[in-house]
Amino acid sequence: MWWPGLRSRRGEGDEIHVTASSPVGYRLRFRLHDLVETPRDRVTLRSDGDLSGTATMAFAPVDAGHSTIDVTWDVEATPRWMHATERLLRPVFVLAHDAVMRRGERALNAWLTSSAARASRRRRRR
Repeated sequence: MWWPGLRSRRGEGDEIHVTASSPVGYRLRFRLHDLVETPRDRVTLRSDGDLSGTATMAFAPVDAGHSTIDVTWDVEATPRWMHATERLLRPVFVLAHDAVMRRGERALNAWLTSSAARASRRRRRR
């Protein structure tokens, strides 16, 4: 997987099992399922396990060859230990989340850049 710290594997049907490793040592395991695609502009799905809720990804064209993706997660972390320690560890959870998101953003940008570069080279060779 292109996102550092995330591992995924296919389940049955549209299920994807994900393990997200935080930079401070804990892991969250969750299942993505009930994928619904709206042609050309939206994908929604459900999550259960250590992250329970829904996600929506909305796609919008910006100009020729460019789009935006707006990702909205409405999830709750469900591990009991996280709820029991939330008052004390919330700043750590926030920092860990931010670090995981930054790593994912950097990796996605690198992947998109390299994919675009490969596509450009293929077009030039034709």
